[in-house]
Amino acid sequence: MAPGRWYERLSLSRRVALLVVLAGVILLSSVVVSAFAVINLNNSVRNQVDRLDPAEVAAISFSNALVNEETGTRGYILTGDTSFLAPYELGVAQAANSLSRLRRLLADNRQLSADVARVAGAARDWRLQFAAPTLKLVASGSTAARSSATTARGTKLFDAFRAEMTHLEADLSSAHAGADTRLTTADHELIALLGLCLLALLAVFEVTWLLIRRWIARPMVELAHQVRQVSSGDFSHAVSAGGSPEVRSLARDVDAMRARIVSDLSEVATAHRALADQQGALERSNKDLESFAYVASHDLQEPLRKMASFSELVVRRYGAHLDDRGREFLGFIADGARRMQHLINDVLEVSRVGRSGRPLEAVDLSGAFQMARANLAATIETTGAVVGADGLPTVRGDLTLLASLFQNLIGNSLKFRSAELPRVAVSAVLGDDGDWRIAVDDNGIGIDPEFSERIFVLFQRLHARSEYPGTGIGLALCQRIVEHHGGRIWLDTSHRPGTRIVFTLPSVLSAPAEPVPIDDPVGQPVG
Repeated sequence: MAPGRWYERLSLSRRVALLVVLAGVILLSSVVVSAFAVINLNNSVRNQVDRLDPAEVAAISFSNALVNEETGTRGYILTGDTSFLAPYELGVAQAANSLSRLRRLLADNRQLSADVARVAGAARDWRLQFAAPTLKLVASGSTAARSSATTARGTKLFDAFRAEMTHLEADLSSAHAGADTRLTTADHELIALLGLCLLALLAVFEVTWLLIRRWIARPMVELAHQVRQVSSGDFSHAVSAGGSPEVRSLARDVDAMRARIVSDLSEVATAHRALADQQGALERSNKDLESFAYVASHDLQEPLRKMASFSELVVRRYGAHLDDRGREFLGFIADGARRMQHLINDVLEVSRVGRSGRPLEAVDLSGAFQMARANLAATIETTGAVVGADGLPTVRGDLTLLASLFQNLIGNSLKFRSAELPRVAVSAVLGDDGDWRIAVDDNGIGIDPEFSERIFVLFQRLHARSEYPGTGIGLALCQRIVEHHGGRIWLDTSHRPGTRIVFTLPSVLSAPAEPVPIDDPVGQPVG
C-alpha cells in the first residue's frame, strides 16, 4: 500500500461517513447561500412593492392636493365665491395625509426624505406667504388680493413648489429604477445559486456513485469472478480483492475457506481411495462368504445327514442289542444332527436376504400372505388356528421375502400359542409418513416388554428348547427382511393379551386390497 493512499486504511463505514459529512456540508452551504439570496430578493421586492411604489402614489396624491388648493384659491380670488374654498379645504386635508404617508414610507431613505422635506417646505411657504393672506384679503373685501403683484408672488411660490415636486418625482423614479435593477439582479443571483446548488448535489451524487462502485461494486464483482473460477474447479487459484478493508477481509475469509476445501478434498480423496480399497476387500469377503455358504449348504450338511441317517439305522438294526441308555444317546446324536441342519439352513436364509439381486417391485401383500398361509397350512389345520388378514395394500418389495416374513411371524404366533384357540390377525394402516404400518396380532402367551429388543437378536431364545423348538433366528430374519425393504420392525408392548409385531413398508400409493377371509378351525372360509 502506498503511503499516500491513506484512505485505503479507512473502513467502509468511515468512508461512507466521510461522504455523508461532505455531502452534508455542501448541502448546508447550498441552503445557506440560497437562503441569503432569497432574503436579498425578498428585501428588494419589499423595498419596491411596500415603499417606492406607494411613495410614488403618495407623491402624485400630494401634488394633486396642492393643485386643488391652488385652483380653489385662484377661483375664490377671482370671483369671491366661497364655493371655491371647498377644493382648497379638501386639498389641505388630502395633502396632509399624503405628506404623512410620504414621510413614513421614505423615512429610511435620507435623500428622498430631504426631498420630501423641501417639497413640504415649499408647500408650506405657498400657503403661509400667499394662500392664507390672500384669502383673508378677499374675505375682507379688499381689492389688493387681485393685484398683479399678489398674483405674481403666488405664481412664483407655486412654481417653487412645482420645482421641488419635480425634483422629488425624479428622485423617486431614479430610486424605482435602481430597485428594479436590484430586483432583477437578485432574481438572477437566486436562479444562478439554485443552479449551482443543483450541480453541486449532482456532482456529490456522481462522486458517491463512482466511489461506491470503486469501493464496493467493482471489488465485489472481481471477488465473485474469482469465486466462480474456484467453484468451477480451479482450487489452486488464490482469492484476493481490493477495495475497502471489509471487502479485503471477506476475500481473505473466502480464500481461507478455499484452502480449507482444498485440504478437505485431499482428505476426501484419501478417504475415497481407502473406501475403494475397503470396498474391494468387502467384495472379496462377500465372494468368500458366498463360497462358505455354498460349502455350508452342501459340504457341511452332508456329514450331518449321514450322522442322522446312520444313527437311525443303528437304532433300527441294533436297537434290540442296546439298552435304553444307548438308544437315548443315539437319539441325542440324531436330534443334534437335525438341529444343526436346521440351524445351518436358517443362517443361510438370513445371509441370503438382499443378495438375490432382484429389484423391488409392486407386491400385493394379500398374495404374500396367501403364500405364507399355504406354507403353514398343515400347522394351521393341526392347531385349528384362525388366521386372516384385513385390507392389505400393495407395496414396493420382494414377493418371496415378504411371504417369508409373514410365514415366520404367523409361525411364531402358532408356535407360542396359549391354551385358547389360536387366532392370528394381520392388518394395515397408512401412517402419516406415507409408509404402511403392518401389524400381526395373536392371542398367544405374549412377550415380556423387557425382551422387546432381545427378541430380534440372532440365536436369542426366551424359552428352553424342550418347551418350544427352534433356532432363535426367526425374528432376526424378519428384521433383516424389513430393513432390506427400508422399514423397521418392533414389538408393540401395549398390546395385551398376546403379541403384536408391527413393521413398516414403503407405499406405492395404491388402495388396500379386499379383506382375506378368515379360516375356521378346519381351514374352510367363513362367511
